[in-house]
Amino acid sequence: MKLHERVKFYIEWKGITKKRVAEVAGITQSALYRFLNGSSTMKSSHLQKINEEWPELIAFSFDINPHVALEALRVEDQHNSHKGNAAFNGSDGVVSH
Repeated sequence: MKLHERVKFYIEWKGITKKRVAEVAGITQSALYRFLNGSSTMKSSHLQKINEEWPELIAFSFDINPHVALEALRVEDQHNSHKGNAAFNGSDGVVSH
C-alpha cells in the first residue's frame, strides 16, 4: 500500500473522523480528501502535527514499529522539557560537558 492508502485505511479502521484529522493537521477537509485519494501530497509539517496526536497512525503509515515511534516522541518530549537547562546547549540540544 502507498502512504495515502495506509493513512486512509488506518483512520477508517480506528474510526477517526476525517474532519478531526484535517483539524489536527491544520489543513482543509478537501485537502485531506485529495491526499487520501492520492491526487495530492501532504507537507511533512502537517504529518508532524498528525504524529503528535496519533503517533501510531504515522508509524503504521510508514510501516514503522509503533513502539519506536512512541519512544521517539518520548525522547523529543524529554529533550524539549530540558531546553534552557544548563546541561544542554540551547541551540541544538547537545549535552555539553
